[in-house]
Amino acid sequence: HFRGVTESKFRLMPNAAPPVPPETGAISLGLRERFRGKFIVNGIAHYNPHRNLEVMLAAMARLREMGRDDIALVVAAGADDHPPGSRRFVERVNATGLDTIHNLGYRLSLAETYAALGECDVTVYPSLCESFSAAYLMAMECGVPLIAAGLDFARTICGDAALYFRYDRPDDLAARLIELADNLPARTALIERGRERAKLYTWEKMLAGFLDAIAAAES
Repeated sequence: HFRGVTESKFRLMPNAAPPVPPETGAISLGLRERFRGKFIVNGIAHYNPHRNLEVMLAAMARLREMGRDDIALVVAAGADDHPPGSRRFVERVNATGLDTIHNLGYRLSLAETYAALGECDVTVYPSLCESFSAAYLMAMECGVPLIAAGLDFARTICGDAALYFRYDRPDDLAARLIELADNLPARTALIERGRERAKLYTWEKMLAGFLDAIAAAES
């Protein structure tokens, strides 16, 4: 049951990645130039407390302790995204003093988000709760290896096409980042599995599911 509604009365519908805007190819965020020679981590997400972005900052601090300054993190948090939490997050970014963390400082458009995927080596989604986020599918479709918090919703979407870490363990995330930074075959395998996994979630299948649900309700 879901809020008193029996399973026969509702359907769980998948999501799909939004189409890549035509202007994406003309956009450069300059991440490769800023972090030349580094393994670039895409931690870009509109700030919200449930997204658990703070764990990435702690993981980067751990990497600094380990001497792994070859791994860099990009975030995109504005102070007014979701105050007061977003303001505290921006303050924490600044307080790290790490030159391996770069905050773009504003909410990216869809085209810029796709462009960022193309300029990074791995994407991290540490969210504690999502419905059926298309962000995972975007990374997989774009051929970007994916690391996610190992919670049920992420595993349902990504299956074996992602590496997982304990959402409350920065050292675990740091270990997963090192694992991919140092292992090209592992990254390649994730990319291949991700592209296959993304094929499960298309707008055509989503529409077919809706039509099937409507037909079942009418019968």
